[in-house]
Amino acid sequence: MKSLQIFALFALLLLGVGSSVGQLSSNECIKANVPFAFSAGNETFPAGEYTVSAVGQMGVLAIRDTGKHSMLIASQATVSSGASEKSKLIFHRYGDRYLLSEIWVQGESRGNRLPRTKLEKELAASASYQSSEVLARK
Repeated sequence: MKSLQIFALFALLLLGVGSSVGQLSSNECIKANVPFAFSAGNETFPAGEYTVSAVGQMGVLAIRDTGKHSMLIASQATVSSGASEKSKLIFHRYGDRYLLSEIWVQGESRGNRLPRTKLEKELAASASYQSSEVLARK
């Protein structure tokens, strides 16, 4: 019961983030085959096929694999100078650790950026990251 209350509170908090509206609209999703394990939020996901979709209009994203892993995460809108040439997931790589950072949809100049986690802040304090892209499809 307590975990249900915590989840409900978390969902309300995520929905209240009005300034985080991103580009991935609630009626579309993108799919990507991620060839490495990665972290998003406080979850670690194995390599595999993933679907990222918007939940509502407030920047909340659902990340799902074909197995048991799924999560909801808040994102913030990010803007580029031009439209993205391809749908893609962008990861920050610190050594052998990959952290999901951004989601872009082909033809859009607005994307979704995930907030930096405590883990990423700790990793960034001791090393710089390299950016890695994984192509996605609608």
